[in-house]
Amino acid sequence: MAPKVISESNKKGRRYRKESYAIYIYKILSQVHPDTGVSSSAMSIMDSFMNDIFTKIAGEASKLSQYSKKPTMTSREVQTAVSKLQCKTKPQRPFSGPLNCTKSCSLSTDKYIE
Repeated sequence: MAPKVISESNKKGRRYRKESYAIYIYKILSQVHPDTGVSSSAMSIMDSFMNDIFTKIAGEASKLSQYSKKPTMTSREVQTAVSKLQCKTKPQRPFSGPLNCTKSCSLSTDKYIE
C-alpha cells in the first residue's frame, strides 16, 4: 500500500503534508496493542524504515525482472526479492536483543537505532 498524499502545496503559501506511512503504522499498532501509543520520533524512525525496506525490495525485484528480460514485474519477482533480502540464518545462541541477526541479514536496522 503506497503512502497517502494528503494535500499539495499552493502558490498562496498553504502548508503541505509529506507522504508518510504513519497512518498505516498506527492502525497496525492499534490492532496489535490497543493501549499503546507511539512518539513522533519513533514514528519518524518507522517511516524511514518502511521507505528503506520498500526501496530495497523494489530495487531487487527490478533487477530480477531485468535478468529475466521481462518488461513487467510480477509477484514472483517481488516474492523472490523479499526472500533474498530476509535473514537466512538463525542465531546460534539464545535471543539476546532486537539486533541479534543483523550480521547475516541484508535488511540491517543499525542506522535506525540511535
